[in-house]
Amino acid sequence: MKATQKKIKIALFSTIPLILVALAVCGLSAVQNNKNVLPADNQSKATNIESETSPRPAGNDDKSAPKNNRSDNTVAVTNQDAAAKKIWHLKFVPADVGDQDLDMIAVAGFTVIATEDGVNDISPEEMRQTLDRVQAHNLKMIVDGGFSAGAWGYRDDGADPSDQKPVWQKEKMTKWLQTLKNHPAIYGWDISNEAGENLPNGDRFKISLTDLKEAKETVRAIDQNRPIVIRMHYWDEYDGDFGEKNPFAKDLADIVMLNLYSNYSADGTMPLLPEMIADSAQKLTDKILAVDPNIKIWLSLAAFADPPMFLKPTEKDLNRDLAVAVKIKKIDSLGFFGWGDREYPWSLPRDGENLSATITSFIKNNN
Repeated sequence: MKATQKKIKIALFSTIPLILVALAVCGLSAVQNNKNVLPADNQSKATNIESETSPRPAGNDDKSAPKNNRSDNTVAVTNQDAAAKKIWHLKFVPADVGDQDLDMIAVAGFTVIATEDGVNDISPEEMRQTLDRVQAHNLKMIVDGGFSAGAWGYRDDGADPSDQKPVWQKEKMTKWLQTLKNHPAIYGWDISNEAGENLPNGDRFKISLTDLKEAKETVRAIDQNRPIVIRMHYWDEYDGDFGEKNPFAKDLADIVMLNLYSNYSADGTMPLLPEMIADSAQKLTDKILAVDPNIKIWLSLAAFADPPMFLKPTEKDLNRDLAVAVKIKKIDSLGFFGWGDREYPWSLPRDGENLSATITSFIKNNN
């Protein structure tokens, strides 16, 4: 855990409530016979965005895309590439990812990757170099827009006081955003990972809805063109559907990424509730859309291990999750956590070769 926490910085390695929503999943063979992976109403692939009041990024000459119709300046997500192209996302990609890994990711069929490294972990110049490599492999990357420890005033080196609450670092993040915003490989900005459970004191202090709105406004003032992303686990409902531990509101973001990981274990020996997707994914999607009908939902499945809290899924587990996930309506992207780092305890190509092969085959058969 000590080695992974420095690099990963995500809420799923924090203390997670033991009241989990359940998932169930069938087998991949049935799914592979269904070429229309995402239902018909999921075909609005979010690969670019446009604001009514802002110019498109340089190089985008599509003048036919619909304009933003939101009530504020939060942008709507629209198409960029061929209509038939789906979005397959991959998380936990190191911010210094090299060409070898990027080539493997692209060959597997992924189109958007996301990093867990943020403003404290990599310099803007190093980030630009990574984005250059990402662009060279025809990929897009979701970048820190406020999910990281540095964005909320933490050092994240073990020296933060235990009573320190998250405080939005507007000046610091404005400089970061301004420096990177024009890079064409950036897909969007991630402003929250599970309301701050990934932060050093995330088990004690959550990022409030007011704070999230401030983060969103900071990002939107710099970049009116790319989607804002928040990650939501929804594994507990202690405060109701959208309360203190799970803040959400209309126009808070453009994309909600649902982290539904069926490999969570309470005892370190077996998954606690492996039926998570079948029991809850559609319900959670519907609840989010009831608050904000314009938002896009991305569903992320488990393809990683961090024992004893998260067990390595078997091929059967992953196939089961996939078979059910593709039946969820109103899902705009399906993806996985995650790729990992060859220098740390989890690396998908090293430690999950069978899972990687299953994912690659699945994307190929369902593109």
